Amino acid sequence: FTDLNKKPYIVNENISGLMDHLNKQDFVRIHKSFVVNRDKISSYDVHHFYIESQALPIGISYRPQIHLLLQSWN
Repeated sequence: FTDLNKKPYIVNENISGLMDHLNKQDFVRIHKSFVVNRDKISSYDVHHFYIESQALPIGISYRPQIHLLLQSWN
């Protein structure tokens, strides 16, 4: 897990395994390398979610899931 204001942690588990431990209402996988807390997202565009000024890519294979998520926010 990485807090943008702190040092990152190295975890010996794959992201799919970590997702099993996270609340699906609060966290969403947006890329093969990124999971984000929905409450921390400050903005988004077609290709990125932003947490403050940090741009996180949205993976192509995750875009349909993200599209459904964005529709539920509107």
